[in-house]
Amino acid sequence: MATTPVGTTLGYATAGDDGTGSYTAVGQIDSLSPGGDTVNVYEVAALDATVSSKIAGRTTPGQLTMDCYYEPGHASANYDELLALKGSTKTWKITFNDFSTGSTLHGDGIVTDVVISSIGDDVVRYSVTIERTEAWTFTVGS
Repeated sequence: MATTPVGTTLGYATAGDDGTGSYTAVGQIDSLSPGGDTVNVYEVAALDATVSSKIAGRTTPGQLTMDCYYEPGHASANYDELLALKGSTKTWKITFNDFSTGSTLHGDGIVTDVVISSIGDDVVRYSVTIERTEAWTFTVGS
């Protein structure tokens, strides 16, 4: 997993689904594994052929896995709300705290897993997996 800048957040759309609407932050992201789109590969051959060929099929969106943390005193992270979204399809946005630009990654996905990994020092750490249902858009801020 790649480490993200401090202040990178995960949120879901509460209004507007194009990446510019209102989002509710549910976690501070510590590290992110963006996964990748996979292409199905099929083996084909004529019945009398001695050698097969392979062709590319459809692309399937991959999944994102994030290590997040929730600090009880931090207003922009709500673990309980995220846990309740397990199995739900939402429009998600990851906002990178890259100082002046504020880049984002957003798209639709299903929360498939939320697991607490550690509790200590007033911080709850958890892992979140989102199965992407479409290609996500990366936007470099201004």
